[in-house]
Amino acid sequence: MSTLLKDSFNRTIDYCRISVTDRCNLRCVYCMPKNGVEAIPHSEVLRYEEILRLIGILEKTGISKFRITGGEPLVRKGIFEFLKIICEKNIYITTNLNCNETAIDELNSLKLSGINISLDSLKQNVYENICGGGSIETVRRNIKLLKNKNIKINTVVIKGLNDKEIADFIEFGLENNCTVRFIEKMNMNGDNLNFIANEKIIGSLIKENIIENSPEVSGDCSVAEYYMLKNNNGKVGFISPNTKKFCSSCNKLRITSDGYMRLCLFDTKKYDLKKLLRNNSNDSEIIEFIREIVKKKWAGYEDSAGDKMYYHGG
Repeated sequence: MSTLLKDSFNRTIDYCRISVTDRCNLRCVYCMPKNGVEAIPHSEVLRYEEILRLIGILEKTGISKFRITGGEPLVRKGIFEFLKIICEKNIYITTNLNCNETAIDELNSLKLSGINISLDSLKQNVYENICGGGSIETVRRNIKLLKNKNIKINTVVIKGLNDKEIADFIEFGLENNCTVRFIEKMNMNGDNLNFIANEKIIGSLIKENIIENSPEVSGDCSVAEYYMLKNNNGKVGFISPNTKKFCSSCNKLRITSDGYMRLCLFDTKKYDLKKLLRNNSNDSEIIEFIREIVKKKWAGYEDSAGDKMYYHGG
């Protein structure tokens, strides 16, 4: 049995988000800089066999949950063959679901633990304004075709753009057996977009008698706070990185597509795992490296702009 991975604040680290590509088929305003980005050279991106080995090493440190992210993970060539190899593990994926029906068939063939869908508007014109393109009808169709039983819709609420769609999203989630989660927009891209405090949204929904007046009690390490919807069995989630920081219960690491370990979205330091993987370091050496780096994890982040969101998948 592996020894649990602990940071210097005695937080157990058991969750890792792994970006498989920095490329994306959308250009969301809170994620991608307006002037575009320089793609990571193909030779610098971790190969699938390297990611597979890294997952095995991380499991030895006690990591038990993995999320595959991007960019947009479904744009990477060979992604479904790779997911078939690892999907017997506790694997989740985050995607914008702007893909063809063949990709949905592939997703339905996998035993993924859950699928998170990034979806910021149900209106085509607003969707295009936020995402820089894409088709909301394609996403709607694909959500209906998904067979996974654990689907969450993540919606970044931006003042003046999609903040009038809260009730619509809740209804959409109910219609499609999805749990909608509203996320406060973080300042990750130097943009001038304004976030709305989830507390304000929650207050409005309670006043409108849509949700219960207190959150659901949860014993897990989820960063989301959930409220039960009235008159049905559904619930809605709120992730509030600006107004209700959850650093004290942080349990995650991030691996970028070019093989660096990141300890926090707001920590621009990165630690080179790829170098160890490609210099024939053995598993024990890499595990020791990870354990030492994790001790540098912050108690919490400052109220300042973080690193590039697209680079390490949120």
